[in-house]
Amino acid sequence: MKTVKFITVVALVTIFMFKNQELKAQETENKITITYKGRDVTDNFMFEDSRGNPINFHDLHPSFESETNLYNNDLIGKRFVVIYKWVDVMLFDRTGVANGKTMKVKRIFKFFLK
Repeated sequence: MKTVKFITVVALVTIFMFKNQELKAQETENKITITYKGRDVTDNFMFEDSRGNPINFHDLHPSFESETNLYNNDLIGKRFVVIYKWVDVMLFDRTGVANGKTMKVKRIFKFFLK
């Protein structure tokens, strides 16, 4: 009986530690200088780093306001400094109903022209 309790406590502590690390990872802001390439067919924001590697962002944080609008095609080819975080977003089925699953994506929290 003591062994079962001990294993249960160890399992719960381990789960808590992993969840806590995951939350801290989501709170971390990342900063990168990249070139804007426009939007893809699902309205993700497409960028490219200095080595030509594609970097896509799911969306903008709802509270972020800027005079620069990434929906403006005149900005394609411009360099930006982008501050982003990894976040969980809800997934939906084909009818638009949340299916209870989530996916980690990059969300832009701030950006400005370089």
